[in-house]
Amino acid sequence: VQPRAAAHRDEIVPVPDLLPEERANNLADDPDQAERLRRLLRSQGLGRQSGERDIAYAVRLGRALANGYKYDVEATEAHVADLPSVIFELRRGDCSAFNAGFVFALRAFGIPARVSLGFKYGKAVQQACGSVVQPHAQ
Repeated sequence: VQPRAAAHRDEIVPVPDLLPEERANNLADDPDQAERLRRLLRSQGLGRQSGERDIAYAVRLGRALANGYKYDVEATEAHVADLPSVIFELRRGDCSAFNAGFVFALRAFGIPARVSLGFKYGKAVQQACGSVVQPHAQ
C-alpha cells in the first residue's frame, strides 16, 4: 500500500460512499468496548495513525496478526465473552477470534467492516485464481 499522493491516477479505485444506515451497521456499536480495544491496540503500536487511510490501516493490522500470534481453540473458548479483544490480549485464538478481532479493531477506528462467511477455499480457489486460502487462520 502506497500513499495516495504517490499513486498514479489510473491506480486509484474510488470507494463508494456508504449510506448512513450501512455505515452504522458496520461500525462498533459498544462505545466502551471500542475504547478499551483502541487503548489496547495503541499500547501495542497497532492504533490507527493520524491521517492513515482505511486500507493502509487494514493492511498494517492484518500483517501484524500474521506474525507472533498462535492458533489456539481453547483460548478462544475460555474467553468467548471477550471475543473482539481476546486475540490482541492473549496473542492467541482460533479463526473466529482472529476474524472478530480484526473486524472489531477496524470498526473501533471508524472503518466500516464485517465478517464474510461461505467462501470456497483450497483447490477451487487455486483453480480459479492461482492461490490457496486456508480454511482457518493458522
